[in-house]
Amino acid sequence: MSLDPVETPAKPMPATDRPQVTVLFFASLRQAIGVDRLTVDIEPGGKVDDLRRDLIIRYPHAERHFGHVRWAVNERFVEPDEPLNDGDTVAAILPVSGGGEPQPGQAEEIIVELTSAPIDSQALIDRVSTPSCGAVCLFLGTVREFTQDKKTTHLVYEAYPEMALKQMRAILQEAAARWPIPRLGVIHRLGPMGLGEVSIAVAIATPHRGESFEACRWIMDTLKERVPIWKQEHWSDGTTEWVHPGTK
Repeated sequence: MSLDPVETPAKPMPATDRPQVTVLFFASLRQAIGVDRLTVDIEPGGKVDDLRRDLIIRYPHAERHFGHVRWAVNERFVEPDEPLNDGDTVAAILPVSGGGEPQPGQAEEIIVELTSAPIDSQALIDRVSTPSCGAVCLFLGTVREFTQDKKTTHLVYEAYPEMALKQMRAILQEAAARWPIPRLGVIHRLGPMGLGEVSIAVAIATPHRGESFEACRWIMDTLKERVPIWKQEHWSDGTTEWVHPGTK
């Protein structure tokens, strides 16, 4: 499915004395709306779901996107009945990676980074390695050439960076509470990437290999479910498609 940018400019909101919130849009929803942010007037006591309904009325062509949105207020995921206050930032997130041994909950170092530069996986391994651990697990996600029967020429990754970093750190903290991981890190690439390039690196150190494999897989799967990062597939036929990494 190809999603072409909508050329219709965003409609300005009239100035009022009512509370206002800033709404952020990403990936295919940003293309459908035509801008990456709006300042929206809300009713006093209004909730997230009220805002959603107002946006659908204003942008009916984007209604199908809003059906898949998870909402965040001030970089925190919320339910539809969350109250809104003047000055809030609201993000529309589309479905969006034994004795003396370290114990769960005792992480010494957590590394989370977003970068437009190539990822140095060896440098990440060096940062998480520690003499207290006998296993280091590294996962690298790379740009593949084919998705089913469609050929990829390159990818473009986009993020809500402030919230993405918070979610990445929260996931690593949760992992460190479940497994003995003294040092762990995630680096995600943003922007354009060619075939074979590394888009994400996850590295962890644990005392033994079993927990290392288990924890690394859990971290990667959870990152893909929770972190607001999207990829745009560029196909060989000239079309494009926005995809949340957790959907494919």
